[in-house]
Amino acid sequence: MSPAKRNRQTMTRVHPTYPVCVIAATLFAFTTAQAQSSGYWKWVKTDTSIQNGFGSPIHDSATGGETALSITDTAPSINAVFAATFYWNTPPTVLIPGTYLDWRVSGRVDQNSSPASLVHGTGDSIQLLTDYCSISNPTNFYCTERGPGGVTMNQGPGGATWNDPAGTVRTSYNLQQPTHTDGTILAPPIAIPGNNSAALLTFEVYCQVSYGRVWIWHYQYQWVAGSLGSCSGTCTLGSPGQTIDGNGGPGSVSITANGTWDVVAPDNWIQITSPVNGNGNSTVTFTVKPNTGPARMTTILIGGQPFNVSQAAATSTCAGTCSLSSPGQPIAAPGGPATVTVTATSTWTVAAPTDSWVHLTSPASNNGNATVTFTVDANTGPPRSSTTSVANQNFTIYQNGTPASTTTGCAYLIQSSTTQSIPNTGTTSGLIQVVTAQNCAWTSSTSTAWITLKSGTSSTGNGAVAYTVPQNDTGVPRSGAILIAGQYVVVNQAGGTVAPPPGTPVISAGGVVNTASYAPGGPPNGSLAQGSFFSIYGGTVGPAAPVQATTYPLPTTLGAVSVKITQGSNTYNAPLVFVYSTQINAILPSNVPVGAAQLTITYNGLTSQPANITVAKTSFGVFFQRVNGKDLAIAQNVKTATDYPLNLPDTPAKPGQIVIFWGTGLGPITGADNTAPGASAGDMTSLPVTITVGGISAPRLYAGRQSETAGVDNVYFTIPAGVPLGCQVPVVVTAGGVAANTTNIAITADGSPCQ
Repeated sequence: MSPAKRNRQTMTRVHPTYPVCVIAATLFAFTTAQAQSSGYWKWVKTDTSIQNGFGSPIHDSATGGETALSITDTAPSINAVFAATFYWNTPPTVLIPGTYLDWRVSGRVDQNSSPASLVHGTGDSIQLLTDYCSISNPTNFYCTERGPGGVTMNQGPGGATWNDPAGTVRTSYNLQQPTHTDGTILAPPIAIPGNNSAALLTFEVYCQVSYGRVWIWHYQYQWVAGSLGSCSGTCTLGSPGQTIDGNGGPGSVSITANGTWDVVAPDNWIQITSPVNGNGNSTVTFTVKPNTGPARMTTILIGGQPFNVSQAAATSTCAGTCSLSSPGQPIAAPGGPATVTVTATSTWTVAAPTDSWVHLTSPASNNGNATVTFTVDANTGPPRSSTTSVANQNFTIYQNGTPASTTTGCAYLIQSSTTQSIPNTGTTSGLIQVVTAQNCAWTSSTSTAWITLKSGTSSTGNGAVAYTVPQNDTGVPRSGAILIAGQYVVVNQAGGTVAPPPGTPVISAGGVVNTASYAPGGPPNGSLAQGSFFSIYGGTVGPAAPVQATTYPLPTTLGAVSVKITQGSNTYNAPLVFVYSTQINAILPSNVPVGAAQLTITYNGLTSQPANITVAKTSFGVFFQRVNGKDLAIAQNVKTATDYPLNLPDTPAKPGQIVIFWGTGLGPITGADNTAPGASAGDMTSLPVTITVGGISAPRLYAGRQSETAGVDNVYFTIPAGVPLGCQVPVVVTAGGVAANTTNIAITADGSPCQ
């Protein structure tokens, strides 16, 4: 292949004499006739290639790879450089005929030596394109593109209006949608074609450096006949969808079916972790990859039924201690740079901005102290704001715009600072002066819930806006704004420690645990299972005298105490079993979705600071008592149909005997969590459970709810032959692939007391 053939009209449209570096996302299919029929395209492989370019010498280099490729083009003899980084998502794993591909691509200029020196004569050009075409053989890594689409970045001489300095960012969304345009180039739409069983449908991404090499990726699809997401009988899902936070994580949904079914996940940021085919009732589990961009949603087809998975926008991280110089900044309508300084003891990251008019122009990760820089586009519309996660904290940019409810031809001066700094204790005397002509009208408003405007919401001529800010008891800085005559005044409030009112519940660090095993229920490595018993330890979390629930159904308020679990905008009340000044025992509702959540206690009308927890489908723990430094399982030996003595050194088990373990955390149930399961308790046959006794595998007989107690599970197993004998033989129960706490039981050859 001669790379010179890849230059096209769209490349030369702007500057016909300049060489170009191109990334293209290309959809092409064989030229054979395509007959529409029932079926879909399934991804089968990705081919890659790096090909030499033309011309000599080659002075290009690359770092990164698929989905994030950085290219540097240089002319060393004159110290010229032009560099850019390109980003794209890999295409979905399943394509449905008649739909339009949403394939997002973007680019950023990293270095530009102009005007001091230029890489190629009078300039250089980097063009990010999405096209489609037909070819006869996709393995030759060549395609004659049909139709332009994308963005262009240029290096030009000093004074050239088309020269793009370092930090320039352009993004093209939904390039294959029928109405898409990036403002300069219209991308003609193309629907995913129908059946072509004899050929592969291929998408191509390539980046060609001017007079350099070519990096190519081919995403290839094979036609699959039949329905997408099938069910041979009747299939019903336990819920219509689930939300996962930006860091990703596991998810699940139950399926009730009377026949066979399959699972199809169209997008490759969803990985199915359970079998993709089933028969009868089961649970489908999946893992969502971390999100590196804005919020997104996809649909998994399970037995032909849609299950919507939504993921929040990417969040940033902080490995140590991080603080921001400011939680918010105002920007003028013409746009420009916005900066925030991070003071940190370790590594941290910056999430991708959630709005297309804000561009991150500094590195997305760093170590120690550094400044984060954004570029803000000009705003010709109403005022707007955008929040980006920086080092695990929010940084909000407020941009002025076209004012509303003002007098034409009038100028308005905000006499005090456009950034107000408020202590964490708040203020009752905030004041902003407005200077304008006598006949000029203006208004003020705020959408920030914790800012209250006392006066000055509308006026004519000079005036003032008075406001109050309450005490900030969130523990972190926060940013809000007041909009006055189309101009933002940013109100940043410190987040220092504020003493809670006397009697406020305080949850101890690491104080949310599995009631049976005392294993932690939150990050970094702990979790609580849906439907499980859990305990909270702290101070003033309940009454001085303990209160126990004595009847079913269990209440959600007990002794003036309530416990809430929050995920996003959804809140769940935990059934309470026991409350006391330093301890609460409760049950995590089975319908709390898997993922990160926050837990709060309210006692006598005062609410604690939230504690972070992680909700899992399964996180089993075994009840035990500690004797002489050993954890002895709460277990029973089955002697007869009516005799179930506790397993103790005086009453040990013997090989061939059934033993019952007591624990919690096997997983959710479909019935109510606040009452004893009764006859609805049953073996959780779809949950993989293994037991080892003294290192020897034991037969699993039952693993499920204990019928007479809410939130409590039993595991039945038989003591295998050949196990070690003694008063403290270790037993390990593994449920859902995760081992529970190791406990010990007594075993002798004939069941006589052990020594």
